[in-house]
Amino acid sequence: MIPEDEHPLDLSFDETLLHIATARLAPEPLTTAHPEEGLQGEHVYQRIALLGAGAMGEVHLVNDPLLQRQIAYKQLRGQADPSANLRARFLNEVKITAQLEHPYIVPIYCLEMTPEGPAYTMKRVMGKTLKDVLAPLKQRENYRPATEANALPERLTSFLKVCDAMAYAHTKGILHRDLKPANVMLGDWGEVYLMDWGIARPFGKYAKDYAFEAEEKGQCLGTPRYMSPEQARGANDRLDQRSDVFTLGLILFELVTLRTPYRAETLAELLAKVRQGQREPLRGLHGQPIPRPLQRIVQRATALKRAERYASAQDLASDIRRYLNGEAVWAAPESAAEKVQRLLKRYRNPLFTGLCAVVLGSAGFSLVQLWQRQQALEVAQQQETERLALLSLVSEQGRTLDYQLMQTQHKLYTLGGHTLQTLLHGAPDLTPPPIENRDSRSVYYDKLPRVFYGRHYRTDLSLDAATYSVAYQLDAASLKPELQVLQGQRHVFAPIFRQTLSDPDNPQWRDEIGNEGTPLMFINVVTPSGILQSYPAVYYGTPGYDPRERPFYKLAAYQRGLRCGRPYLDRITGSLLPCSMAIYSPQDTFLGTVSLDMQFKYLARKFLSLSAAHIKESYLLNNEGQIMVKSSDQNTRIVTQDKINTGQALTHFDNAELLQVIQKQTSMGLIDASAHHGKLAFIRLNFLGWYFVVEAL
Repeated sequence: MIPEDEHPLDLSFDETLLHIATARLAPEPLTTAHPEEGLQGEHVYQRIALLGAGAMGEVHLVNDPLLQRQIAYKQLRGQADPSANLRARFLNEVKITAQLEHPYIVPIYCLEMTPEGPAYTMKRVMGKTLKDVLAPLKQRENYRPATEANALPERLTSFLKVCDAMAYAHTKGILHRDLKPANVMLGDWGEVYLMDWGIARPFGKYAKDYAFEAEEKGQCLGTPRYMSPEQARGANDRLDQRSDVFTLGLILFELVTLRTPYRAETLAELLAKVRQGQREPLRGLHGQPIPRPLQRIVQRATALKRAERYASAQDLASDIRRYLNGEAVWAAPESAAEKVQRLLKRYRNPLFTGLCAVVLGSAGFSLVQLWQRQQALEVAQQQETERLALLSLVSEQGRTLDYQLMQTQHKLYTLGGHTLQTLLHGAPDLTPPPIENRDSRSVYYDKLPRVFYGRHYRTDLSLDAATYSVAYQLDAASLKPELQVLQGQRHVFAPIFRQTLSDPDNPQWRDEIGNEGTPLMFINVVTPSGILQSYPAVYYGTPGYDPRERPFYKLAAYQRGLRCGRPYLDRITGSLLPCSMAIYSPQDTFLGTVSLDMQFKYLARKFLSLSAAHIKESYLLNNEGQIMVKSSDQNTRIVTQDKINTGQALTHFDNAELLQVIQKQTSMGLIDASAHHGKLAFIRLNFLGWYFVVEAL
């Protein structure tokens, strides 16, 4: 028999890079170099273990001493002098994966160059692949019918996240082409990641400049057992998102049947079956029944003709969600009898209870009492429908909020890496930096380019420059060398802000940021010597100012890891939520902090506000159950402050049951709270283990 999980038959990619750092890679430890504008410096990774190896690359678990964390390091495998084609394909994999910024796609940290060829670092993911999770269930001695009823919905929930990741990639014009259970990683804390974009390629209008089109023509690329028919025929230039939808259908087939979709004795036999779509029958490996709606969903996703499949991964995911919610699926229109059967199954418990009550009490109850019981049953059904709708609403909004917060975390890591390299290896920029607390307002703004009034910031600002402040008791002239080095990274900040816009290429991006706002409010870099580098450039003129006393510095100074602290009042823009991280030299010397400030009113307006009439309030709680921001904060009036605020006190959410839920790290649920709170629906976020909580009537 052919192994169930072959390596891809080939790898192919585009080779387009804006900037590659030169590096040196020693056998032990891993050493790379990060130049900033031509200045050399070494970055040493400490090798821990080999995580895996594929046809093209090896993945190592390494320790990054600069940021004090363990990460994954992927490098061309055994290629002392890699060919230009192999190198280009590897670089294209990095480029594609790095541009797919999604919570269910592993983020890329940095691209490196070594004498052995290119390499890149990415987030370390701990857990098991979906293939490893399914493997023991395929053994009859490990299969438990009693637990399968709960296990299948859990697997489908994880599969929905894979569909969401692919739906996002398709909007960016990218096909995966190697979807399979071995490339889906299930983390120890409920995370789901879609891995290995090694043979991904653009499609449609995005493929017009695809560098490998000619050599891929007629080639069969991918893992045969999980290919679409058109992919197996080598029609690579005609593939679209429905090819990945077909493969998602094959993975869904394996999730529900615990069997591989194709079985063959030889590769030729296998490819012949794949090209004709002759997969195995839809029946459970251990005789377990497959619900008819799931059968129809699999059949539609794996239809031989592309026009008969789901049009997108999002449509496939929507049908699975309808199935999990007990609703009719689009792939299987119901007859009247089937609709009655589904409703009876969905509400069998309350119906059975009502029937027993009628039978046992029929002799002593009147028709009026029977009618009352029927009304009570309808009310119970209505309440259950409302509960499910509330949980669905919280789940969708929570995922949106979590995505934005994870993007903020990613941008903070990016800022930290840039600042570290600038402080270690940056060249002085002789352009005089504007120091706002040493110049008058008019002199300060005369030094800035493109000054305009931003309604969101409620003051004049520039988005084409960074501003600087120096601790009031220090001599700015003595800090001139350090100021000039920091000035060298002033061009980094605008791209970070622009990536938070729906259209980063909008030529009117300055007006959108200044007047409408983004999830970010300020970027701050503070050094122990007392220098603040901030963006956008805004004049405060605060007397007695020392950035080392500000919350965004004290939160992370001489600490490790990402920290989001108590909100504080900005003198101009109102309440801000700081997220900060300390940076250290290779010798473990503290070099300063980087931070991103988010404005409460923006978070409350954009991500916490729900339009449903029965919603009273929405909250963002930290992992201790303290309220960070709530939806009503959008109505808070911003008042210019005369004094510097060092942070507001946080209060715990006033519900003991919810606090216990947070302490136990429960992922999602609903609490029937007291009359004071009504119903509390909650979902745990990937971002620092925080919680999104909705209070409903």
